[in-house]
Amino acid sequence: MPKQKKYKNLLKAAAANSSQDKSIAAANSSRDKSAASNASQVKSVAAANSSRDKSAAATNSSRDKSAEAANSSRNKSAAAANSSRDKSAASNSSRDKSAASNFS
Repeated sequence: MPKQKKYKNLLKAAAANSSQDKSIAAANSSRDKSAASNASQVKSVAAANSSRDKSAAATNSSRDKSAEAANSSRNKSAAAANSSRDKSAASNSSRDKSAASNFS
């Protein structure tokens, strides 16, 4: 094969390799960008989930505090009613003793 033809074939092969390299580099760059986009989406979803979890925790905490306050109020009311009933019963007992001593 003459030198000139061999040289042209080498140039063609080099150009083809260069084109393939550029194509591979472009594909890799595209893949890297896609991976970066996916990572960004994952971070965004994680942030949204974290925000939702914090909101749910705050709501649950508020609901728990409200329930505790209601229960405490109910307990205080029941304790006051029981105390009043006990005082009334003690008064009745005193009245019974007084009536019994009047009969004696």
